[in-house]
Amino acid sequence: MEKLYCFLMILGYSRMQYIEFVTYMSTNTLIRRHQNAFRYFGGYPEEILYDNMKQVVIKRLLKQEDSTEYIIDKINLRRVQKDCLISYAGNQYSVPAEYIGKDVAVVALDSMLAAYYEGKQIALHRISYQRKDMVVNPQHYRRRVIE
Repeated sequence: MEKLYCFLMILGYSRMQYIEFVTYMSTNTLIRRHQNAFRYFGGYPEEILYDNMKQVVIKRLLKQEDSTEYIIDKINLRRVQKDCLISYAGNQYSVPAEYIGKDVAVVALDSMLAAYYEGKQIALHRISYQRKDMVVNPQHYRRRVIE
């Protein structure tokens, strides 16, 4: 017997409802259901209240600054090394020097790799499909040279 999950979103003011059933519930599935609901409603609510579900109660890494689409992919935390590099899928990518020693959120979208710190995008690189490659932006090292 397969489990069936129900996604239900009710708008607070208008009480308009969106319902969808799925057989698997992960964070990505949940976000996709939100996107479907937002398309159905024709917009995004200003605030969303949740019933303490485990797919929602995760570390808040990325802030949405406008009604743009949510990022859907696995969010990876990486610590920035002393050489301004983070590792991802067997390769290394640079981030600005001021983030050395900090944990950044790394998200792969299509062929691009983005690094975020406290909701702000701090680096964007084309993903390398080679192994042990080093992808750097020389601008990321400017502050380090000055210090």
